[in-house]
Parts: sequence; C-alpha cells; structure tokens
Amino acid sequence: MGDSELAERFNPNSTMFIATTNVILPAGLDATDMLIVVLIHRNHAFGISWAFLPDKSETSFNAAVEIIFSQIAPEVNPNTIYYDYEQRLNDSLTANVPGANLKGTFPAYADIVIGHATELNVNFADENILIIFKKLLAISLLPAANIPEGFLWLKANIPEVYVPAFEELFQYYQQSWINSMGPENFSFYNDFDSFNDSMKNHIQNLTNFLGNNSSIWNCLRVLLNQSIRSHSDFQSLNNNGRITCTPRCRSLVSTRKLRRLWELFSAECMDYHLFFATASGILTPFVNDAIHNGVNVDLPNQNRGAHYVGQLVFEELVVDDVRFLNHRIPRVGVVANVLIDNNEDGNDVNQEANAEAADNAHNDQIRQEAANDGGDNPQNAEAAHVDEDDNDEIQLIIPNNGPVENAGVAVGIVPDDRAFDAVDQLCIICADQPVNQYFLPCRHQIACYGCVESWRAVSVESETDFICPVCRQLINEVAIVTAAAAA
Repeated sequence: MGDSELAERFNPNSTMFIATTNVILPAGLDATDMLIVVLIHRNHAFGISWAFLPDKSETSFNAAVEIIFSQIAPEVNPNTIYYDYEQRLNDSLTANVPGANLKGTFPAYADIVIGHATELNVNFADENILIIFKKLLAISLLPAANIPEGFLWLKANIPEVYVPAFEELFQYYQQSWINSMGPENFSFYNDFDSFNDSMKNHIQNLTNFLGNNSSIWNCLRVLLNQSIRSHSDFQSLNNNGRITCTPRCRSLVSTRKLRRLWELFSAECMDYHLFFATASGILTPFVNDAIHNGVNVDLPNQNRGAHYVGQLVFEELVVDDVRFLNHRIPRVGVVANVLIDNNEDGNDVNQEANAEAADNAHNDQIRQEAANDGGDNPQNAEAAHVDEDDNDEIQLIIPNNGPVENAGVAVGIVPDDRAFDAVDQLCIICADQPVNQYFLPCRHQIACYGCVESWRAVSVESETDFICPVCRQLINEVAIVTAAAAA
C-alpha cells in the first residue's frame, strides 16, 4: 500500500530511502519482509509506501518496485536512492529507475559487517578486538581510491596475537566488499546523507504505534493513520507548525566530527594511523549502540588522553583534539609517521632510513618557507598555524623503545644564538602549554616541560630509551628555549 497523493507533494527529485525490514510483519500474513519507501522533506522522514514481500526473490522485488514507481509515485524521479545493499533490490531499482544514483547507507553496511563478524564469533567483549573492529568499519570513511591501501595498512598493523581473531573477517571483507562490491560502492567519504537515520526512525515509529498488537488489522490501521497524519505534518512543516508523528532526520554519526575528519584527511594532515585512530573514536557511540542493542557501553581507557600501550593500532583519538596544521604539517606528520612504523618486530621498515628521509623532508620544507625570514636555517621558520576555532587538546602516544641506555637526562638552559620555532607552538602531547623544551643533540622541539618530565619518568620506570620521536636519536640533554632564543 502507499499514498500517491502524499508522494505528489514532494519535489520530484527528492532523495529517496528504500529498505527491507522483518521487524514489522503482521501475524498470519505470508510475508518475510516489508519493503519501505521514505522521502525527505525539510529534514523529516515521510513514509509513502509499504509492501509486504512473500520472499526476497527477484520476482517479488520487481513487482513491488514497479508498483511504487508506476502507481504510487509515478511523478517521483529521485536523483539519488539510498538502499540497504540488497542485491535483488538493486537490480529492480536499476531496471525501473535507470537514471538514479544508487547508493548504500552506512548503517546498512555496518549491520552487514557486524552480522558477519558475529557469525564468525568475533569477541566484541574484548576491548582491543572492538577497537580493531571499529577501525575495520572506518575503512568505508576513506575516499574510494584510498580504501584498498587503508585496508592493507590496517591488516599489516594488527598485532600477531589478534591475527587469528580477524583472519576470516579480513578475508571476507576483502573478497565481499573490496573485490566484489568495489570501493566506490561503499565509500561514504563526504556523503553525509548516507548516515541518515530516516529509515531507522520510521521503522521505530511504526513499531511504537503497533505496540504489542501484531494483527494484520492493527498493522493496516497504523499505516493508514501514519499516512493521514503525514499529510498534516507535511503542511505543518511548510507553515512552521507543530509535528504530530513524522520523525526528524538526524545523522547516526556526528556530522561535525565527520566533516572535520574529512577536512583534515583531504588537507593531508592525517596519515592512516591518525585517520583510523580518530575515525574509531567517532564511530564508538554508533558501534556500541549497534552491537550492544542500544546500551552505550563506556569502555575503560577509551579517549581518555594519552596512554602508553604496545601496538599503535589500539590508539583512539578525539577528532576535536587533532589540530588543523597549515604549513608546518611535517613536524607533527613526521612524528605520526615514525610512530606508525614503530612495530614491535621492526621488520617492516628501516627506521634509520625513515628518520633520515623524514627529517630531510621536514627541513627542506621549512627552509623553503623560511627563505624570507632568515635564510635556510630550518630553525628560523615561523610557528605552526593552528585553527582558530579549535582550542581543544591533541593526544598522541609516545612510544617506548628498547633497553635503556641513558635515562639520566640533565635539564638546563643551553645558550644558543639561533632562533627557534617554538613561539606560539603548543606541545603535541598536552596541546595546552607552549613548546619550551628542545632536545640535544637533535634540537627538535615538540613538547613542554611538564610533558617531557612525565615522558622521561615513564622511560625510566619502564627501562626504555628516552629518544626523540622525530629523528629517533637518543636524547642526551633537554634544554629550555630561552626568550632570546625564541624571539
């Protein structure tokens, strides 16, 4: 059944959401699923068609979709149709609406992957496994062109102890999504509508109205009342009046945080480590809700500031804590790249070559930027530009590296005539205090006094080297940047 009069009131090119559900099935009716069509008007989800399917065969979908577009909504010609990745539904929509752009939704994608992970007995109760799983889901937040590379990066950085838990799931993901579906069909990069909760809200709305009475007559009564009240709500929205039953559309994942994540990634302020660490934190409420049936589990040590762990795949960051750097990307970028390559076995990367290349790239860029401010001395560059709208913190893990060789590091003022780039640059660990320390002999400046002391204490306690995370050199001395030197 459907409401053709209501459908006629919409813009012919309105975005359409169409999906199946087995939640709303009248007792005694020979049906396996309900096919629901929702149109959006002024950010509200209006149901215009509901069809009970005897099965999910090609014949059933073709019959339902043909009725929708020939009888219920003949004037509707959506530019974009979001659906639930049901292949036969895709085929029917392609045949009946050839000009529409068919796109899956993030909730449908997540439900499928979570369902398959559940079948494979992935233990979501294990905090580290859950973090890795959220990063697997976050692959879809990358641009399509980056999805294969991001997948391989994540797979390569899984700690050996967790490889058996994810081996089958990664194989499934690669075969079913990357190879079969294709990255372009499940990349939600810059697609905010794909996170829309319109279908979820509409189904929940119908379920609430049905209550405990699942008879076919009660179901028809609810659908009829929904249609009548939708007409009233449609008019009320146009008149800025009161809405009675139509749910408002919202994003299931923070739009603001997604926008910032994508801005940072497109500006090349993020590598894969930082991207996945941030995206995992953004997806936490959604994933907890999906896995734990609406219970937003507050796992320990999750987005609670810097904490010292082994493999970096476990790190999670808050997107608001990632600063939007401008011309000084290499400084924090180099740190992030070095941290990513800090695998326990050290077999995947030549750390010495990586450090040299990173430092050279860092110095080359700063020399170029400082050409008009004091020659080719890399220490003459201006301080990093920070987004004025972002006053929160950044959280980075400082790695522990090997046996201690020289933990007794003196702290003092080292006179020097050269200028330093610490002015107005915030510590990358706390992002609160200005950088007022630099390391010798490498002279890199990334942290404030308090964080350096805390970091050194951790190194002493854990009997690990106290080394510069930028160039990997052993720190022999920590010096204070004097006012004269910083000028």
